[in-house]
Amino acid sequence: MCKCNCGCPHCCSNSDAPHTVIDVSAWQEGIDMKQVKAEGVYGVIVKLGENYHETETARKQIFDALDAGLKVGVYYYSHAMSIDEAKAEGEWFNNKLAEIGLVDYHLQLGAWFDCEHRPFLDNASAQEITDAIMAFIGEIKNIHCVGVYGSYSMLWDETYMLSQHADIPVWSAQYNDTDDYAPYHNKMWQFTDSYDCAGFKVDANKLYY
Repeated sequence: MCKCNCGCPHCCSNSDAPHTVIDVSAWQEGIDMKQVKAEGVYGVIVKLGENYHETETARKQIFDALDAGLKVGVYYYSHAMSIDEAKAEGEWFNNKLAEIGLVDYHLQLGAWFDCEHRPFLDNASAQEITDAIMAFIGEIKNIHCVGVYGSYSMLWDETYMLSQHADIPVWSAQYNDTDDYAPYHNKMWQFTDSYDCAGFKVDANKLYY
């Protein structure tokens, strides 16, 4: 087991994986991160922003989770309608991370591009979607683990991420008994949106490494 504990798939592994990780947003305002930890959750991924606006609960959730001893990651919900707009969102996200002072040490669960904006997905080619994902990821400068979140069907059917960018971490959502993306470069599997944790219903995930 790697001693650096950075969460990077290239240098870290965890014999105790998979772990349970929840993701939270303003819908879980007031969640007690110490209680989350007490219930056996390994980490939390916090929605940091959307539409170039910081989520109002993000900073408290991030630092409460760190103070509670939870591993932490962040995500950005994209509204990009083009590759250039995805790049601009990535630049905003990178600047926001720097403004808050978040680096690898804090974000051991990484930084994620949430790609589920149907107006873009329904009108773009698989290559355009793939290039938009990579444009966002390319703007994140000081976080080692930067990846893409999306539904299994979107990632599999509407992008070329596996064939063109198999090294990029994937966080796949599939509410099922099995994770069909697991044989590939899947870091996390979101398996439910109704997990009971610290008095809230939350999305829950299995962290593989």
